[in-house]
Amino acid sequence: MDRRLPVAVTFMAATIAAVLALPLKLQLAVLIATPSAILWIGRTTVQHARAKEDNLRRISEIEQQVNEIAGEELLLFQSRHPNRAATVGGRTGMSVVFATTLNSLLMLLVCVALFGGEHGQVAQFLYLVFVGAIAWDLIMGAVLLNRYVYQRRPVILLEN
Repeated sequence: MDRRLPVAVTFMAATIAAVLALPLKLQLAVLIATPSAILWIGRTTVQHARAKEDNLRRISEIEQQVNEIAGEELLLFQSRHPNRAATVGGRTGMSVVFATTLNSLLMLLVCVALFGGEHGQVAQFLYLVFVGAIAWDLIMGAVLLNRYVYQRRPVILLEN
């Protein structure tokens, strides 16, 4: 998450910065593709934080099971971590989701500002609805992540 995010954001920021130098039809294509790419970044970041939460909780479960079997506390890191279940995805997961959501919303605002009046009022309205739907999805992804609760899935044993 920490490696792909800066590269993707830099690429999109450079693309947005170059929009005005493009011919009108290419501007339109870039301004339609960019919000979709921003949505992809936001959704995959939330999904990554959710997967990290699952991993953290599962590690805690394993530590507790090992300690129960051993009859003493051998493993203590995740099951005694001060952030235990306080923040979904841990501090880094939630902070990256917050930063990604905030920066994504700012990039969407730049896209709206760059769309301009050359495309007509109907196109401007449709673009605003399109970008608004993406912004709503990004915000709801972060909000729903806050409410995410790990649920252990039952282990299915396959017979030969």
